[in-house]
Amino acid sequence: MGWLFGETVKKDANYHGCRYVWGKLHQKESDLVKLKKVFDAADRSGDGEVDIHEFLMYLDVERTKLIEHIFRQFDTDGGDSLSFKEFALALWTFASLDINGIGRFTYEIYKNDQRDGIDGSGITDFIEGVFGKGNVAGRERARNELERIRREEGGVIDRYEWEEFVRDSV
Repeated sequence: MGWLFGETVKKDANYHGCRYVWGKLHQKESDLVKLKKVFDAADRSGDGEVDIHEFLMYLDVERTKLIEHIFRQFDTDGGDSLSFKEFALALWTFASLDINGIGRFTYEIYKNDQRDGIDGSGITDFIEGVFGKGNVAGRERARNELERIRREEGGVIDRYEWEEFVRDSV
């Protein structure tokens, strides 16, 4: 490994546990080392895990339904914190999504299971999760378009209409 990877990374069992899988995904080890540095910076407590609070603080974002859902998706063992392996593999998976995958992913977050689609509450959660308090013009444009689609669809946006909205918005 040489000097590039440093003694800390060489001795880290979490890094080595992830390295094998990372290689099977045909990814560069130098990218894994960069992710490990990001992970270590986020792990403020130094316990080898990143909890939701550390995650939010590192990203400097508000706690929203979107962020909570992404964190739960990353936390594959349900332990309420991320190991380095969960963190690295989840980022790889998330970064591998195409636009249709992003549409399906966000639909599952914001849909109302009882109504089998995204209703007004889901639209509000989406707007808050994506735009936060900034970009007022973008927020209003997205809200108006989603409310128009919802009215045309009889009160809820189905998965196909949602995916089309996401595709057209990017």
